[in-house]
Amino acid sequence: MSVSQSARLDRERWLVRWDAETDSTQSRASELGLRAGKLGGRWLFAGAAAQTSGRGRSGARWESHPGDGILFTVGTELAAPAERWPLASLVVGTALAEALERWCGREIRCKWPNDLLARDDGRWRKLGGCLAERVERPGLPALWLIGVGINLRHAALPAALWPYATSLETLNPTFEPGSAEACCHALAESVRAAIAAWQHAGWRLDRETLQARLAFAGDPITVDLGSSRVDGILRGVAPDGRILLELESGAVVPLLPLAITGADSDPPWHPPPRSRTEAP
Repeated sequence: MSVSQSARLDRERWLVRWDAETDSTQSRASELGLRAGKLGGRWLFAGAAAQTSGRGRSGARWESHPGDGILFTVGTELAAPAERWPLASLVVGTALAEALERWCGREIRCKWPNDLLARDDGRWRKLGGCLAERVERPGLPALWLIGVGINLRHAALPAALWPYATSLETLNPTFEPGSAEACCHALAESVRAAIAAWQHAGWRLDRETLQARLAFAGDPITVDLGSSRVDGILRGVAPDGRILLELESGAVVPLLPLAITGADSDPPWHPPPRSRTEAP
């Protein structure tokens, strides 16, 4: 399968920036939004072929060289109530999983709250992820930004990550990405459509779809709460975005963990600094 090279964002709907190399697409999208003023329903897009200091969860920093990955950030003035904003990563993750599954023909799942996993050689391995941020603008509506990074070439990953990560070329050796920019544009439009559908639904999660895409649903997991770890069965996602964990006692409780690890997966994917990988 190949990505259509005609995949281009509508310039009436999108403010677009593309760089051959940047430090962080999140930073470029933030600058774009600060300069643009009130967006009036328009969307921001900042993409790059290479990234030198991308941002991940918990302060992680990432590098990606040309051809290594698919790297972009989209943003808008999200009209959702502030308490619903964090749910956007789950909405976006579901949309990305559906699009990437079409590209690679392999099972893609969302690992709460922001990772994309693919079934590869009998295990769940990380294919990519997203990072949502809120950017305040004095006198203007706040911006919601979500950065996306997808592994394209397996050889670009540090050898230490090979057991834990995968790439589009590994999952589908016949995949023809064409230009990185076309890939980014196609996925960005999937993100915009998912957020628009979420808004149309009154900012309620499509929990049935999310449950079908949720990695480790119905499986034993370990939950990291920071001060302790808890084992249980992942039963889904609550309406407020917290996971639902069934404890040994049979009680099902909503939790907001730092991270979860499934029994059928490897430890969390946090590479050493200055590694070359996919996250924005």
